[in-house]
Amino acid sequence: RFNQIPVICKERNRLIEFLFKNDIDIAEQHIKNLNDLDLYERYRKKVNYVTREISDSIILLPCYPNYSRKKVIKITKLMRIYYNSKKWKTSI
Repeated sequence: RFNQIPVICKERNRLIEFLFKNDIDIAEQHIKNLNDLDLYERYRKKVNYVTREISDSIILLPCYPNYSRKKVIKITKLMRIYYNSKKWKTSI
């Protein structure tokens, strides 16, 4: 069992594709948005689009004992390259 660090990001799928192309071990967030599950329907007052948007914006960065500092720095640099190539005016 290994930990992962969840990060909310814009353009999740494009970022993941960019990181994959650069040999980075990365994953989409795989935990379900509880507000969307029928199991919790009776507690739902309305559809919560914010929780869905957040759930669809999370990536999981690797964090396990043998993950090297060099790889962490590489991920950081690549994410900066990706987002600095965009002109973001707001953040999630």
